[in-house]
Amino acid sequence: MVALAATPASRSEIAAAIGHKSISSSIRQAVADLMAAGLVEYTVPEKPNSRLQKYRLTPKAVAGSTAKSAKNLTPRASAKRDKNKTSPSPAPRRKGLTKGSKGSRST
Repeated sequence: MVALAATPASRSEIAAAIGHKSISSSIRQAVADLMAAGLVEYTVPEKPNSRLQKYRLTPKAVAGSTAKSAKNLTPRASAKRDKNKTSPSPAPRRKGLTKGSKGSRST
């Protein structure tokens, strides 16, 4: 919400303001949650899929009446931490013969 405090911002600008390199699913979800809560609105409401679409705080959010609940809707650092956990690596591929390669020469 801090990213939207001064001026309307696009999703990519919001992502950059909170330290992300690109628009992740957590940012999409956070913006959707903030819109559902009535804290953020479109700058061009008649064209929600416009490439020029930006988001701004609603008067409800500016008044700060639900600032505490809005804090809970922002993407968390724990999601990024979970993404960095290592998962078991797949079994190494065997080099050499592949299925059907043995004796497949035509004469």
